[in-house]
Amino acid sequence: MLFRSVNEAYRTGPGHLPLAEVLDWSAEDRDRVLRGSAARRATLDMWRRNAIVCIANVWRRDESSVTTAMTSRMDRIRADETESPIVREAARRALRAIGSGP
Repeated sequence: MLFRSVNEAYRTGPGHLPLAEVLDWSAEDRDRVLRGSAARRATLDMWRRNAIVCIANVWRRDESSVTTAMTSRMDRIRADETESPIVREAARRALRAIGSGP
């Protein structure tokens, strides 16, 4: 479980994507989910970066909402040299913002 609780306004529904799932998307997942949408213009790296930023923003509103599993996942992204630099930098900044990183 990556999130302890989710504000009702942020629950998954039409037009919403679970942030933790976006972090784990492959290029094929992105294409499948966004087929027929103008949102396909954003690259996979952009989607993953934005998911990290959103997770950090959720944490700022409610510190109890982001679990240790999620911060550990972001730390692995930050440290993974095979990750895109923009995704790694977003993870580094998010971890620093929530007080869990360098």
